[in-house]
Amino acid sequence: TLPFSAIGADVMRWLYCRQSPAQNLNFGPEPAAEVRSRVFFKLWNTYAMFCNYATGDAFDPAARAVPVQERPDIDRWLLSNLQSLVKVARKAYAAYDVMTFALAAEQFIEGDLSNWYVRRNKDRLHSKRTELDTDGLKDKQAAYQTLYTTLTTLCKLMAPCV
Repeated sequence: TLPFSAIGADVMRWLYCRQSPAQNLNFGPEPAAEVRSRVFFKLWNTYAMFCNYATGDAFDPAARAVPVQERPDIDRWLLSNLQSLVKVARKAYAAYDVMTFALAAEQFIEGDLSNWYVRRNKDRLHSKRTELDTDGLKDKQAAYQTLYTTLTTLCKLMAPCV
């Protein structure tokens, strides 16, 4: 078993946030390892993949954005689900119901972001073809912008918890 110092502050805070205050806290090395794997490792791996590809392609987040209506359906789907999470966060934080947000964020990270969006868009982001036509570059730019927006928004939403 891990000592509590090895659990980490962010994981420990998240464990408290995802738990109903009316129930006994499920706390310890095993729940911490599960949360670290399901939430923080998936988020970190998504961020690391984004950084590796975006740095290699000299992605500039300040560049002119591809209009959302011109992005592929999967980009619009992720951004729509992100906005749904923003609504959940606003409502939950206003009601001091952090658990509702934490569980929704876990579902978003594990399902929508990591297991759905990233897996289906790795080829879009990883393409090393330098001779991409304008539409190909626009498509790749849209993927980077979608992932950048998602990661930065998600970090802002999670900040009060971690």
